Amino acid sequence: HVPQELRQRCRMYFFQSRDNYRTINYKVLEQCFSTTLRAEVAASTNSAWLSKVWYLRDSPSSFTAELSQTLSPMVFAPMEVLSLPFTLFILRRGIAARRGRVLAKGSVWGEDFIVENDELVDAVFAAALTYVEILALSFQAFNAIMEDHADFGDVERNVNQARVFYTVRARLTQQGRDILQKKREEGKAKKRGMNLSRSVGNRGNLAVRTNTQKGQRFGAFAGPNVSGDPYPGSPPPYQPKRGRGRYRSAGDEAS
Repeated sequence: HVPQELRQRCRMYFFQSRDNYRTINYKVLEQCFSTTLRAEVAASTNSAWLSKVWYLRDSPSSFTAELSQTLSPMVFAPMEVLSLPFTLFILRRGIAARRGRVLAKGSVWGEDFIVENDELVDAVFAAALTYVEILALSFQAFNAIMEDHADFGDVERNVNQARVFYTVRARLTQQGRDILQKKREEGKAKKRGMNLSRSVGNRGNLAVRTNTQKGQRFGAFAGPNVSGDPYPGSPPPYQPKRGRGRYRSAGDEAS
């Protein structure tokens, strides 16, 4: 038994995927065209997003035709993560978000998927805010095109330049991040040291003040006993007043 809420989500997914299935059928129809006609159709349908990838912008129509057959159409539901590593994404429909930026129709990201070092590729995935329809180009599929067609020399040269550019940029970004992290750690250590010294100083001042107060009370810091007072720093013992009360001297009684 499938819950009602899950059945509704499945029906909605199929309803939102109708354009995706249409795109898959169009790709099958393209294979029935002649080589020249297929290249013209591919150049017309993919020129919008190709213009946003600077190292593929001036690619020949034959390369665009091969690339068009390699693109994988996909649909993602809201709140799903587009977790496809080493992939170039083209957003055809819907709204997504990545790195705090809103991605709308026609957005392209993941241009550094051609970098061979996995650690230098930007691995931040996008998340679907609505039902999104994308075209995905994986590194394996793109690399297979470059290896099978040696006549794409200009494209290969542009791709190599882009690979060097994204590698250097990732290295510089990583180095800057490490320097910033090191400065933050040094700042935290310095702050902890200042707080520790301030705490020790406060304790020392408190001890001095406490001892001073004790000395003032008990005469510990009253200095040498010059006056001969047996109780230096303390109040004098009680002495009754003469001529009044019970305590009278002999002279007072005689008078």
